[in-house]
Amino acid sequence: MYTIGQVGELAQLSRSTLLYYDRIGLLSPSDKSPAGYRLYSEADLARLERIRTYRAAGLSLERIGVLLEADDADHLTQALEARLIALNQEIQQLREQQRLVLDLLGQAPYFIQGRVLDKSSWTALLREAGLDDAALHR
Repeated sequence: MYTIGQVGELAQLSRSTLLYYDRIGLLSPSDKSPAGYRLYSEADLARLERIRTYRAAGLSLERIGVLLEADDADHLTQALEARLIALNQEIQQLREQQRLVLDLLGQAPYFIQGRVLDKSSWTALLREAGLDDAALHR
């Protein structure tokens, strides 16, 4: 059995994080010492490792709780596929921003020379960077 301090050290998590996980029902200690200290088992450590892995994949604590309760491959597959879709969307948005920054860098002489682009020039520049109407309004 492991104390909360030992578990925190092993998992590189703070005591407050472990207490929070207990409070929201993600990870509760298997036992308590005669003095009332939380004690964690090997099974608790294995559960914590799953929690850490899912967090590293970007899943929310709420989603992780559902996955741990369901404990089946279908739920996990659905959650991971949904996360992959979200990641792909984030990557696409980052690529759009990257193109915009590169294009703006190419326009740097306008700013260095004290020129100011009017609204139509900005709009044209942003469209050339690959932004559509929805992206322009964000």
